[in-house]
Order: sequence, then C-alpha cells, then structure tokens
Amino acid sequence: MGLIFLGVILYFILRGLSRVDQQHWGDFRHFYWAAEAMRIGNNPYLSGEPPRCGYIYPPLIAYLYVPLSNLTMPSAAKVCVFLNLAALLVALIFLALAVLKALRAKVDLFAVSLLTAITFLISFDKIKGELQMFQTNGYILLAFAAAIYSLRRFPMLAGLALGFAFNIKYLVAAILPYLALRRYFRAAIWMAAGILLFAFLPAQLVGFPNETNYLARASSGVLSLFGIHMETKGASIEPIDAGLSISITSSVARIQRDHNISTNPIYISAAIFILWTGLVLYLYRREKISVFATRPSYLMTVIELISLLAVTLCFSPQTNTRHTVLTAAIVTLSAALFLYGKLGRFKWFLAFGILVMLLGLDLPPGNREDAVATTSMTHWHYFGGPMWCTLFATTFLIWAGLKQENADRILTPVVSLIPVEIQQPAAA
Repeated sequence: MGLIFLGVILYFILRGLSRVDQQHWGDFRHFYWAAEAMRIGNNPYLSGEPPRCGYIYPPLIAYLYVPLSNLTMPSAAKVCVFLNLAALLVALIFLALAVLKALRAKVDLFAVSLLTAITFLISFDKIKGELQMFQTNGYILLAFAAAIYSLRRFPMLAGLALGFAFNIKYLVAAILPYLALRRYFRAAIWMAAGILLFAFLPAQLVGFPNETNYLARASSGVLSLFGIHMETKGASIEPIDAGLSISITSSVARIQRDHNISTNPIYISAAIFILWTGLVLYLYRREKISVFATRPSYLMTVIELISLLAVTLCFSPQTNTRHTVLTAAIVTLSAALFLYGKLGRFKWFLAFGILVMLLGLDLPPGNREDAVATTSMTHWHYFGGPMWCTLFATTFLIWAGLKQENADRILTPVVSLIPVEIQQPAAA
C-alpha cells in the first residue's frame, strides 16, 4: 500500500510538470494574470484575455500568488504543482487525525497513513482533476480539515482557518451560523474575525479603497446568482443554469429554463433542501439523539461539519466537477467509520451509500473523444446526477454517525459506574 501511495504521488508530480511543459495551464493562468495585475497596480478583475476575465474569486488568492507572478508563467505553474499537491496531502492527514480522534480510535502512524492512502486512492480521479486544473479547492480542504481537527482545543485557530477558506471561495459560509447555533461561540467569533482579516489583507498592497471595490465585485458576482443585484459590477460568473454546474440547484434552473417555468429555481431548490432536512431530523429522532443539544459530541460535530460541506456542494448555485475533490472528506470519515466504528451490519449500508456517490461522480465512463460518453455525461450532469448521489451518500453518513454515537453512549459509562475501590483494590 505504501509503495502504491508513493507511486501515485510521483505520478501526480510528473504529470503536473509534463502538463506545464505542454502549456496546459488549467485555471492557473487566471490566478497568475490576476496576481500580476495586482502587483503592478491594475484591477485583477479586468485581467486576462478578453472578452471575459477568468478571475472571479475573492481577491485573497490573487494576493497570495503575487510572489509567483514575479516568475514566468511556466515556472510559477511548476511551483504550484508541488504547493497544490502538498496542500491536499496535509489536508488528508488532518482529516484522518480528526476522524480518528472523533471515533476515539488509536491515533498512530499506521492508522493515519492507512486512512490517508485509502482516501487518496479512492478519490484519485477527483484529486487528478483538481491538480490538472491548478485549482484552489485543495487549500479550502486543508483549512477545513485543520479547523475540524483544532475546533475543541484551539477554537481561535479553527475560526481563523475557516475565515481563510471563506476568502478563497465562499463554500464554507454556512459553517459560521452552524458554529453559533451549536454554541461554538469562540470559534464563530474567530471565524468572523478571520473573514475580515483575510478579506482586507490584500489592502496593504492595493490600498483600502481598491480592496473594498474588489470585495464588492467578488460578492456581487455571487449574489447575482441568487437574484440579488448590486450597483457594483460583479465578477464574470456563469449564470445559475450554466452547463458546467452539476449542483441540484443548477439542474433545477436548467429544467425550468428549458420548460419556460418562471419560478425562481432557488425556491424549488430550497424546498428540496427542506424535505431532505426533514429526513435528517427523522433520523435523529429515530436514533433518539436530540438535534437541539446545546453542543454535540466531537464525533457528531465532525460528522455534521463534513455533511454541511457536502450539502453546500449539492445545493450551491455553482458547483463544478473541480469542487468535487472536497468529497474526499466524506471518503475519509466513511472509511474510518467502516474500519473503526461500531456499526455492525450497517457499515455495509454506509459502504453502499459511498459507492453510489463514487459511481455518480465518475460515471458514465469515457472521455471527450468518445461522442457517446460525452452525450451521456452531458445528460447526467444536466440533471445534477453527481450531486444527487452525493446527497444520498451524505444521508447514510449521518445515519451511520448517529448509530456510532449511540454505540459510544452505551459503552462509555460502563467503567465509570464501577466503584473506585473495586477498580483500584488496596495493596496488600
């Protein structure tokens, strides 16, 4: 397993460097152009090749890439091959540490390495897509994993990590109200502080007025997907019904568009989300676990946070295939529950749910040169198939977590009920 894992890492390095030599930049060129524009005092949201600027993200990543913009684009891209791969590897290690701690399993080098390798190999295709496109979802996964690992002991670090992730992409926005509702107040406060800190960090280079304008552009583009339009011109974001988005919300928008239905797709998507939430609440009640507990156990916190990230992907107005690398968190947690949990036969139901998700993300087989595969994939993505399967797996993951929580509650009090005198008999 170790040799296979090392071989896969070497494959990604060599493949990434080879793609750079072949001038396959992926999305890196947009980050590079934006960073270059920021360095010389130009607007990063007007950088790139006309007619459409490809930089649509918050200004932080452009600011962080400014040092790379001093290099040529090929040299900078080669540096990113190693940075992006390292971010994903460290993220998977943090995820393994967090889920092992949540399950009260033995945390040692073997267990961490095993979970990391399993996730890396199962999520191989998603990681390959992330790395070959030179995307930044690996940094979001790293910050998210570090946050859930440090949430209980170091809430300040957890909050700041989530604030950082928010300023890469807005995918973790729902975690802020979650932390407040679950009474992780310190982490919530530090996340809010981190959002502001990293939002205005580029101001030391571009100035406060420019940074305010850049933030308005980034947020305006996202808000336009929800039908909220600001005076500031937003970033050039694809519409909610764009073909590249595989989310449930986008699939609803496409169906409405093609059938001339005028209802806001956000409303229908929200109704689907409410129905799914009702199912989850039923599972909590079925397993006799209060969903309104002031603060859940660390296990349930980890499960709820990973599920929240997954559900955000499912219902986001813009989720493309590159974002699916974040499902690695589901894979790590599910693998840990399967190997170290007390689920009995239910672990096979969990495995079935994850298998459905993996098939939904990777099928139908084929490539862009295969016309039949391309047509099949277009139809599958049109209906949001990958995200429906992800939502299915997330439901089973939550259910498995509830069963594990009950198993822990049954086993934990046994020793504590034994009198101290019996536990520790007096020496003769």
